[in-house]
Amino acid sequence: MSDAYGDTKNPYSAKTANHVLAGPSSGNAATPTFRALTADDIPTLTKSKISDFPTTWALSNITDADDLKAIEALTGTSGLLKKTAANTWTLDTSAYVTSSGVTSVRVQATSPVVSSSNTAQTSTLNTTISLADAYGDTKNPYGNKNANLVLASPSSGSAAAPSFRALVAADIPTITKSKISDFPTIPSITLNGTATTSPSFYAPTAVGTNGYILKSGGSGAPSWVA
Repeated sequence: MSDAYGDTKNPYSAKTANHVLAGPSSGNAATPTFRALTADDIPTLTKSKISDFPTTWALSNITDADDLKAIEALTGTSGLLKKTAANTWTLDTSAYVTSSGVTSVRVQATSPVVSSSNTAQTSTLNTTISLADAYGDTKNPYGNKNANLVLASPSSGSAAAPSFRALVAADIPTITKSKISDFPTIPSITLNGTATTSPSFYAPTAVGTNGYILKSGGSGAPSWVA
């Protein structure tokens, strides 16, 4: 047979182990040769074709599963998982109540909440919140207050808890007359038969001598004369 037939000239002669007669592993079509199989030679398979395909996986064989490995290593039969640090877990066996059968709940908390308490009816918890006394009127800013009072910090002195009080002058910023709805207008004054709201007046430039009178020179400030 022609040399072009390659290994097919005698496919039954001795061959290297684990080789098969196959076309090229890549590229253009060519004469088959005995060669090792490559990944491209294998078709897509389902796991049913793998006789020893595992049905469970050991966490020790899984990378990036440190949290799961830490949980797996926990001992105990009941409790809540609690993460305490990176890849570190504990089993929290503290007692936690549920709404079923609860008659009352009291929670100790940090500022501003002092505590909360309630009397439960079936599964509904009606809770009342108590704030620290230092919070003054802010404990219940929507409760009844006297008329014309506002919630404000102290009217003077050091900082303190806000309370409902009357406004004082120091609370009001400097404002222009445009903010005063009934600010009066400057009345007109008639000088030499002409009404003006911006009249000019000349006053003497010195204190007069006893018995002297003011005399106008026709322009400018008047002067004192005997």
